[in-house]
Amino acid sequence: DIRYEEIHSDELHNFLKNLGERDYYLYETESQSGAGIFRMFKPNIYIIPEQTDPQEATNESKAVLAHEFSHMENRDNLVISIVGNLYIFTLTLSTVLISNLLVLIVTSFIALLTTPIIMNYFHHRFEYRADRFATKKVNERAVQNRLRRNTHRYINNYPYIPYSQTH
Repeated sequence: DIRYEEIHSDELHNFLKNLGERDYYLYETESQSGAGIFRMFKPNIYIIPEQTDPQEATNESKAVLAHEFSHMENRDNLVISIVGNLYIFTLTLSTVLISNLLVLIVTSFIALLTTPIIMNYFHHRFEYRADRFATKKVNERAVQNRLRRNTHRYINNYPYIPYSQTH
């Protein structure tokens, strides 16, 4: 049971409006997935109460919101989805066109090895860009403090994180 509770903080809402987002929902969550932004029609922005106190609108909360806003404005999730699917489609199409079992095996092996590398490359670029944006909009110290909290949280919960995440 994951709890989502709407946040009623004028300071955080004003901060998002100053970034340029007018129509959104803002929630705090206890999800292990962490902070995030999900957009279909209206963006749903989630922040985690253990890491910051969103009701007081701390600079760390603002840093998280600016970071997530950057992902949304740059359409990072869409780009990652398109790149990953296009890459896999291209490999699959080349395999089908050649119609050779050995080529299928070799291509599958190449895809298995290279897809995570390509996806991590884009993921890291987007995370660092979002961190730079948050630093410009809030301050470097708030972003650094938040990254320290995230690192501690992730390392305690997921042993594979150092290989695949930026923070």
